[in-house]
Amino acid sequence: MRYLLVLAVVTAVVVLLWGSWQAGRRPFYLVLTGVGVASAVMLVSFLFTDQERLVPGDPASVTVTVTGVSQMETGVRVSGEISNRGEHAIAHVLLDTVALSCPPAKACETLHEERIPVSIHVPAGGRYPVAVVADRDRDMQTPDRWELRVREVQVYGE
Repeated sequence: MRYLLVLAVVTAVVVLLWGSWQAGRRPFYLVLTGVGVASAVMLVSFLFTDQERLVPGDPASVTVTVTGVSQMETGVRVSGEISNRGEHAIAHVLLDTVALSCPPAKACETLHEERIPVSIHVPAGGRYPVAVVADRDRDMQTPDRWELRVREVQVYGE
């Protein structure tokens, strides 16, 4: 989609320049100067804006609680809340969505596990709702509970 937008802008600029060339030298040079200034501003803003770098964060500083589970046609929607107890804002989290069968007096058994990347902005000390859809095998038994575990975190560095 981005390439189509760039192609449309380039085409519009070429048509604008061609039309101004047909109108005469002075309009062409004015349009060419405008295109050059706009390109320079875009280049400078791209290179020197405050684009923060993403750095690995501590997964222990992020907690995810499950607040609801619902069956869908495409899988299971696990919703919850992500809390950031770290010093930096979160940019990206890799979650493990885990279906567990927990029979009485026995250890829980993992029925299904899936990694799901989530791009989400959570400021330091903040919390935000999150929902992911996990694939579920049709022949898998109904799990007793679902968990969301934080595997990796990327934060905005300084």
